Amino acid sequence: MSSICRLVAGCFAAFLLFALPAFGQKGETDTIPTPEAGKNAQSDALFFDALRAKAHEDSKQAVELFEQFLAARPNSSDACYELARLYAADRQRDKAESFIKRAVELDAKNKWYQREYASLLGEDGK
Repeated sequence: MSSICRLVAGCFAAFLLFALPAFGQKGETDTIPTPEAGKNAQSDALFFDALRAKAHEDSKQAVELFEQFLAARPNSSDACYELARLYAADRQRDKAESFIKRAVELDAKNKWYQREYASLLGEDGK
């Protein structure tokens, strides 16, 4: 009787090892790429390229890329915040204030946006 139990246990272990992992996987037909997914991937690449340019202190390139990103995703508070900081560093206060105000309007609960907005207003004596 113990050999039968070992055989059943071995078969069950093999089933768990080889068959069960396939149940959680999606087949190729489960996900169909859509034009929207392609557009999002392209705009995501713009955002990360802009962050890379900012990290390399190429503010002109960063501004161009963030603005392209905003054209694709106009409700991005993150891009507005980044543009506000870039314009503030470049002493373009009006543009900086415009973008940070927009970021706060898009995400009023974000404390970093609020702090940046307050900082810009304070520097201008507002």
